[in-house]
Amino acid sequence: MKLTQDIIRQLIKEALTQTEIEEKADSIFAMLSNLKGQEKSVLSLVDQKLAAAAKTNERKLTPAEEEKREEIAKAMEEEDPDIDMDKKMAIATAQAKKSA
Repeated sequence: MKLTQDIIRQLIKEALTQTEIEEKADSIFAMLSNLKGQEKSVLSLVDQKLAAAAKTNERKLTPAEEEKREEIAKAMEEEDPDIDMDKKMAIATAQAKKSA
């Protein structure tokens, strides 16, 4: 398999956390050895992804929280159909984490 930048970017997108990157480290280093001169750009992309993940540092919602978030979002939509989607989901997520 030829390793392209698109494949590398996809791998980086999939490796959201430091733990996941550590788990995939052997595969990543094996791929890097095939790049011949592109290692710095790939490592730069990895660093950017890690920095972004460190800033958010949010856990994934549990299935119960996701269900509660959807219920809250639907109720908010009924109450105010013009509410911005990002704002609605942020509020619904915060409430779901508190109540689920």
